[in-house]
Amino acid sequence: GSEMCIRDSHKMVFFSVSTLLTYIEPLAIFRFFQVLNAKNKRNNATSIYIVDTGMHKESDIQTLKHTMNGFIEFKLDDLKYYLRVEGGGDVMSRAWIEYTFTDKSLDLRGSFSLDHIR
Repeated sequence: GSEMCIRDSHKMVFFSVSTLLTYIEPLAIFRFFQVLNAKNKRNNATSIYIVDTGMHKESDIQTLKHTMNGFIEFKLDDLKYYLRVEGGGDVMSRAWIEYTFTDKSLDLRGSFSLDHIR
């Protein structure tokens, strides 16, 4: 007969990577995340890591990005909110996308063509 394999999924939020980067050598942090990400992948876990902007060297941020499957960045510019997506699957545009939000929703409608995501 056929067997069905059901894998549990887990979620993890790491708040804040910036604190670690402030007190521990960046190379040690990157090695830690490589191991942690490999274990999370084996355990079918979805992980979110939060990094504060403006606190770290751009080279450290780029190295950290290479340890992740994807990256979502948020920014506030001229009282408008923007996000952009890198990695994490097929992303056709890495442009900043304007969004609005309430305490219950995040609205991307009208911000970009749906052809940019799949």
